[in-house]
Amino acid sequence: LVEFAATFLPNLTVSEADDSSALPAVKDKLAELSAKGGDFVLTRGARAILCARDGSIEAVEPPDIVPVNTIGSGDSVAAGMAFALSKDATLRGAVIEGARCGALNAVVLKPGSLE
Repeated sequence: LVEFAATFLPNLTVSEADDSSALPAVKDKLAELSAKGGDFVLTRGARAILCARDGSIEAVEPPDIVPVNTIGSGDSVAAGMAFALSKDATLRGAVIEGARCGALNAVVLKPGSLE
């Protein structure tokens, strides 16, 4: 979400720790951009992932975990989503799988290794 705001809402101040004040503007921009035909997925750490398609925004709660090392978790989310989409998952299904993979990565010490 922070990178999205920096790109599409450069005058908006967003905190990595608490993005709640930026959410209304981010959701408005997500709806606007996705209505033009693009899909967007914004991760927010342990907070709900935002998915936008055709002007609609949906939130997907990531698994509740105790993180050990989050290095590589974003890449794991992307890989899980790509895999799920290659198997004809819906956007929501792909985000759920991506969140699962990101969480599995975050609960182990060595990045990029799933147990």
